Amino acid sequence: MTEISQLLGIPEIAPTVGSSIPSIFFTSIAAEMGIHTVHGMPAMARKIIENSHLEWHDEFSSELAPSGGGGTVTALGLLQVKNAILIWQGMAPEPLPIEITFEEWKPDENWEEIRSSLSKDIQEVTVRPGAGAFRELVLSEYDNQCVVTGIRAIE
Repeated sequence: MTEISQLLGIPEIAPTVGSSIPSIFFTSIAAEMGIHTVHGMPAMARKIIENSHLEWHDEFSSELAPSGGGGTVTALGLLQVKNAILIWQGMAPEPLPIEITFEEWKPDENWEEIRSSLSKDIQEVTVRPGAGAFRELVLSEYDNQCVVTGIRAIE
């Protein structure tokens, strides 16, 4: 993440709890590259990668992992995002690891059943009339840039 931030000259964003990458990291990259944002980190990473005519592979996202993945981008996916940026900047991409070694961990054979049996929480969201129009006004007034951090991200 540090290398990508330095390549683009954007503020460095630290991983969150569990080494998860904040979605603003990908929207900041997209903003710098002039790419429209989409919802979800893997979807945004995929759009960045494919914008530079690179291939997307399932291993770039944790979505298909037996755990359900939580929708994060893997280290391999970050390497391909970095390659997309290198290409966008007119440089040569770096080769991805040829062989990826995974631990010999196997999930419980009933992992899907176990996951579906986990408790779910319902959240209440307060509707704020006019919030969408206000958001659009602020975004246009500040050219999609945070006046505090300088980060350009629509999300």
